[in-house]
Amino acid sequence: MGHALLIGMVAGAAATMLWGRPRHAGTPLAGGPAPTGATEPAPSGATAGPATAPAAAGNGAVEELRASKSQARGTWISAAVATVALLASLFTLSGQVRINAQQIDLNTEADKRAAQVYASRVAVWYTDGLDATSTTPAGLDVTVQNMSPATIDNVRIIASLTTAAGAGAGDAEIAIGAVRPCSASALRIGAPPGTRFHRDTDAVTPQVQLKLAFTETNRDWYLDGANLVTLDDTNRHLVPPYGVLPPFPTGRKVTTSQVADCGEAF
Repeated sequence: MGHALLIGMVAGAAATMLWGRPRHAGTPLAGGPAPTGATEPAPSGATAGPATAPAAAGNGAVEELRASKSQARGTWISAAVATVALLASLFTLSGQVRINAQQIDLNTEADKRAAQVYASRVAVWYTDGLDATSTTPAGLDVTVQNMSPATIDNVRIIASLTTAAGAGAGDAEIAIGAVRPCSASALRIGAPPGTRFHRDTDAVTPQVQLKLAFTETNRDWYLDGANLVTLDDTNRHLVPPYGVLPPFPTGRKVTTSQVADCGEAF
C-alpha cells in the first residue's frame, strides 16, 4: 500500500509538469495575442499596416519562453520516471533480500533438525564389570552405539567420581576416537586409584551417570543422560577440553560390532 501511494504521488507530479496548470478560457499567455472578441476597435481614420518591430520581438520571446518550458517539463518528466524506476528497483531488491534471509534461516533450521535426528541415534550404556585381572580393572563395561548414517568423531566417555568416603572427586574420562555408522564400540573402564564411580542413590538401583561428548560433521554434541545439546560459545564450558580430566584406567582394547536396522530408514 505504501509503495503504491508513493509511486502514485510521483506519477501525479509528472503529469502536472507535463500538462501544466489549467488555464481559464479567455486568459491570454503573457505577451501573447488577446482572445477572440477582446480586440478593441481601431480608432477612426486609422489605417491598418504591418506589425511594428517591437511586436515582432515580443512574439519571438514568447516562443522562446514556451520552448524553454517544454524542455524543462521534459527534463522533469525524465527525472520523475527515473525516480519511479529506482524506487521500484529498491523495493524489488529489498524484497529479494528478505526472501533470501528467510530461506537461509529455513535451511539452517532444517540442517539443525537433521543433525538432531542423527545425534539422537547415539547412545551410551554400561554393565558392571566385576571381574578383574592384573591387566584389567574392575569397573564398567561401557558401550557406545551409533545408529545414524554419519560417523561420530572425537568420542569421549565422561563419568563423575567420589572418594572412598563419598565426597565428590570430580570427573574422569576416556577418549575412544570415532564410531562408524551402524556400529557399536565397547570397552572396560575402571575408576582411578583412590576413587570410585559416583552412583545416583535416588534411583531404585544406584546408577552411574555416563556422559558423552562427540562431534558430528562440524558440530559438537554433549549427551548427559536424556539431555542432548549442541555445544557452542554459550555452553562449551559443560565439557572441559580434552586432557584436563584424569583418564580412566582400561585394560582391554575397544571392540567394535555392527548394528542392524539403522541408518536413514531407521
